[in-house]
Amino acid sequence: MQPAKEIRLAAKQTLKTQGWRIFWSAALMWTLSILLGFGVVALFEVADIQTWDSFRRASLSAEMQGLAVIPPNFQARLMYTLGTLFEKFVSLTLGGMMVFGMARLLLMSVEDVRESKVAAAFSGYGYPLGCCWLRLMTGVLIFLWTLFLIVPGIIAWYRYRQVWYLKSEHPDWGAMRCIRESGRMMRGYKWRAFCLDCAYWKEILAPLVLIFGGELLLIMGLGEQEVAGALIAGGVLVFLALPLAIWAGLYLMLGHAVFYRELKTLKGNEP
Repeated sequence: MQPAKEIRLAAKQTLKTQGWRIFWSAALMWTLSILLGFGVVALFEVADIQTWDSFRRASLSAEMQGLAVIPPNFQARLMYTLGTLFEKFVSLTLGGMMVFGMARLLLMSVEDVRESKVAAAFSGYGYPLGCCWLRLMTGVLIFLWTLFLIVPGIIAWYRYRQVWYLKSEHPDWGAMRCIRESGRMMRGYKWRAFCLDCAYWKEILAPLVLIFGGELLLIMGLGEQEVAGALIAGGVLVFLALPLAIWAGLYLMLGHAVFYRELKTLKGNEP
């Protein structure tokens, strides 16, 4: 396994040569996926599909107006439950397909695979049920480990880090096989993965500092004594933080993809 410095260098080189293509492919996929999500929300409204969230919002609105809230009967509870389950299914499926596409896009970039980056970004749309089930299972397992305190949850998060790269390379694998294989690959390498993440502290901190400073200036500018200079400076800092955060995010994710590539070379042939 290469040291974190070499992994970061390989990620930076990929970002330098392919960064714009990765960004636009990912942006297109995320934009269309978000629009699809809004379309599903609109469908819920048109079809009048009620969920427990919509019931709670309606109840809160009624209480604020001083109106009585009537508890739902059995049929209404059943409809709210079915609507909520369908909503969660759509959310898990869309989210899973987006993560699958990002994993495939990043992995083919660091391995320099001659494949359309747009096709790679949308590759998750070919496996909706598998993406939904994998996202559900990993989320449940990490949540259950978190119940034993935060540290076991963090360890579980690193243990299952490679599931989406494995799924993108082996779409026919089930969720539990990806989870078991990720656990096997990460055995003895969780600390290395944690150290790699810590090596990105400057890239992660920089946009956060810009956002915090920009919001502070905006608050000062919107105070009792409005200061145009503070408003402008705050807006500029927040605006600059956005591309910096995107760059840092891609840099970090490419580092994760390089880490998986190295790990696959080391442990790919083990039983």
